[in-house]
Amino acid sequence: MVFGVGPTVHGELSQPLGGEGGGAGGNSIGAQIFPNPNYANQDRKGAPGGGGGGVLHIQSLGDILLVGSLDASGGNGAAGENTIGFDRIGGGGGGGSGGTIIVESSTKVTLFSGATNALVLARGGRRGPGAYAAQADPVPPGTAPGIGHGGRGGKGLVQIKRRHRAK
Repeated sequence: MVFGVGPTVHGELSQPLGGEGGGAGGNSIGAQIFPNPNYANQDRKGAPGGGGGGVLHIQSLGDILLVGSLDASGGNGAAGENTIGFDRIGGGGGGGSGGTIIVESSTKVTLFSGATNALVLARGGRRGPGAYAAQADPVPPGTAPGIGHGGRGGKGLVQIKRRHRAK
């Protein structure tokens, strides 16, 4: 099964590119003054961002038969630091961007012949939760959105193509 959202863009890349890592979450200062006299008890660190997806480029002069999954998705952002084990105070990290998957053959590419649960993915990573973290991403309608969540990673690129051999 191949998932896709948005328009199909036709054209060529000058070179395949991997995804970029997500940004780190911001630190939290639990006081109105700086430096905080109670920093050991109140200040919390932001979380790291997820890694960017990689590059996978498969080329063949013959047929290609994909029967498994290919995944160049970005990593998820981490959650901000806790104070009592379940309350996020430090900012959540951003999700990494999806990478690039290119599958090209001079004859034929067959996707998932007889395979079940096979995927080709280059998704962006999920955002890391911040303060008052909602459990789901995206946040369900009618619930508090939370504060200090990281951003979601951007989409990657999947190209599956057949190139004609020169005669």
